[in-house]
Amino acid sequence: MRVGAVIVAGGLGKRLGGEIPKQLLKIEGKAMWRHSAETFLNNPKIAAVVLVVNAEFKVDFEKEAKELGIIVALGGAQRWQSVQNGINALPKNITHALIHDAARPFINQDIITETVKTLSQHENFGCLVAKPVFDTVKIVSDGFV
Repeated sequence: MRVGAVIVAGGLGKRLGGEIPKQLLKIEGKAMWRHSAETFLNNPKIAAVVLVVNAEFKVDFEKEAKELGIIVALGGAQRWQSVQNGINALPKNITHALIHDAARPFINQDIITETVKTLSQHENFGCLVAKPVFDTVKIVSDGFV
């Protein structure tokens, strides 16, 4: 089994309201997407990493990605198309792909390793990583909860 990672960073972050996509915002001196990318790159179970980006911001990702040995692919009009483009950009010898959102920079080695282990035990299935919500989610509108 050869596993690749597809990090989807094709969104524009419009809900955040900035000039650039949130994946390019800095956290501790590094663009948000790099935190996830470096975690995947440093995992011995991961054979290749693809970063899927919006064409409008490709140049903002490309130099750093190539320096890290990351394949850059262009996103599609919809998220599923971006994921498909990322999977298609993986080397042909990759048999399984982990899909990750670049706006979720706190993936860790244990999650990646356990996910790959689960895939190896159930090769004909996919799996989903999820974490229970501990806090109550509330919406505030015009001062009302």
